Amino acid sequence: MKNRILKTFSGYIVLLLVPVSILFYQGTVSLKNHKLQLENSLNAQHDRVANDFIRDLSMEWQRFLEREKVRPFTYYLPVIFSEGDQIATTGGDLVYQRSPLYLNKVRQLKNLRPTESGIVDGMDQTTESLYNIIENSVVGYFQLDPATRRVTTPYDTNEAFKTSRENKVMVDQFRQFLEQEIKPLLITRLGVDNIDSMDKSVILRNLKASRRLNKSKESLSELQTLFEFATQNPSYLDEKGEDWVSISYYDFASIIFPDTLGNKYIVSFRIVLVDEHLLIQGFLINLLIFHQGSQSSYLEHRQPEFGSVVIRETTAVAGGVKLIEPFGNLTLQKRKNDQAAYLQSYYEERNRFWFSIFCLILVLGASMFHMGKLISAQAFLTRKKNDFISAITHELKAPLTSIIMYTEMLLEGWAKGKEHTYYKYIHCESERLSRLIKNVLDYSGIERGVFRAKKNSLLLDEFIEETLEPLQVWIENNGLKYSYQVRSTPYVRFDKDSLAQVIYNLCDNAIKYARTDPNPLLTIIIDETDTDAILIVFDNGPGVPKEDETKVFNRFHRCENELTRESTGTGLGLSLVKELVESNGGTINLFHPETGSGFGVKILIPKSVDSSLETAAG
Repeated sequence: MKNRILKTFSGYIVLLLVPVSILFYQGTVSLKNHKLQLENSLNAQHDRVANDFIRDLSMEWQRFLEREKVRPFTYYLPVIFSEGDQIATTGGDLVYQRSPLYLNKVRQLKNLRPTESGIVDGMDQTTESLYNIIENSVVGYFQLDPATRRVTTPYDTNEAFKTSRENKVMVDQFRQFLEQEIKPLLITRLGVDNIDSMDKSVILRNLKASRRLNKSKESLSELQTLFEFATQNPSYLDEKGEDWVSISYYDFASIIFPDTLGNKYIVSFRIVLVDEHLLIQGFLINLLIFHQGSQSSYLEHRQPEFGSVVIRETTAVAGGVKLIEPFGNLTLQKRKNDQAAYLQSYYEERNRFWFSIFCLILVLGASMFHMGKLISAQAFLTRKKNDFISAITHELKAPLTSIIMYTEMLLEGWAKGKEHTYYKYIHCESERLSRLIKNVLDYSGIERGVFRAKKNSLLLDEFIEETLEPLQVWIENNGLKYSYQVRSTPYVRFDKDSLAQVIYNLCDNAIKYARTDPNPLLTIIIDETDTDAILIVFDNGPGVPKEDETKVFNRFHRCENELTRESTGTGLGLSLVKELVESNGGTINLFHPETGSGFGVKILIPKSVDSSLETAAG
């Protein structure tokens, strides 16, 4: 039986845990997929911004370089021949003007160094085009003659074009920077540390990325005049024996250059061959200007809804998407600083899921606990019923055996002269059998709900006295004395048969247990309060163990093992007493005698008025 119950309970737990486990697994997988989907969407937003920036930068840088590649080498001189409005004249037919590089970029020479705040002066914070950002990042243009180690710029002073003091200071600072920082870098990069080793093939070989883009011819006389206006005297033109000079343009190369103050620049330069004479022409890009302009003017207006894409130096922050050359020392970093807000829906769904799982576990735990209690109670009840069957069999067999025995003795004529005694025994055993059957039938009626109490107004002391009178011989024959104490005479409304059954069962219980005492005594007390009548019945027997006090009114409960018990009984007596008392509106509790051991009950029954008074009132 026990194993069957355990198997049933185990199967019940498995049936509950399997769907719960499946639900838990599916829920966690769903949450994980939801979070992954949101994170992928967030990463896609960051990737889109980063890819757009790299694509636009590559396109605009190439567009910028295309413009620089077709720029005539004469633009790097302080003056060029004019193609538009007349600015100055030599007195002849040639007209010249300031180089367009001077006109466009002289104000940007101040961007050579950042201010103390770290922001470069003159940077346009509203420009969104990367082309304009690259153009604004150009600090200035220069030309280096490796043969003479002379550096010139389009911003050099010319007698025909006076410059302001402010511009002169900026030009001098730029020239000083070129002399001290850029010229040594280019000399080393070209591999022409020794003037004697000036060989254009060596230089072109050192610039592996350089390739010739185009070749043109210029008038020797015009070039000589232009160089004269530019306060330059290229001696190599004087050696020409032809009227035309061949000009070859090579592609740009770029290198990253950190100066002595820690600022970083992109040095982009090209080779220009004037006849066979090699010149280096190029420009400087301040990476800080490009960095700040790209971040504030381009990326700031294209940031994803959550998080951000920022430009960082590769050496400062590991990872990220590296920019195209020559901006390779910068990376795009994807920062998910607002990821918690973006994943708010996931967190809400996760909280709802875990709350549901928690509630489900509580409900299942409660149901399993309740089911366990039900199964345990059912097992206990089954055991008690088995004990009851054993007990009722014994209880029914004993009086029936006595009745059969005495009847056979009377029929056989073995009881000559003792007929009255045998009839008396048969009568007692029959009454015992009748009371036993009545207990079982009454309890069965109560359990099936068919028992209905017929309440009558009773004078409690008189009714109990009348009930005890026929039981007196039975009590005394079992060796008990009884004390009947009437301290008050209350009226109650109670079913007569039920109250008689209560008295009998309490007396029967006392007979079973109190006779173990040398002087067994049954005490019955009647008293009252303002609202209730009190009936106390107790004996001086061994009493009930402390651990069994809460179980004495349970059906089938007996304090002894059914196989070893010394007293008879079915375990229904006190349980039936409780049911009968409560079905008539009363209450019953254990009563502990003030002196000595023993067992007793205290019954409270709501008081009533005399039936005759009730009739008169009606």
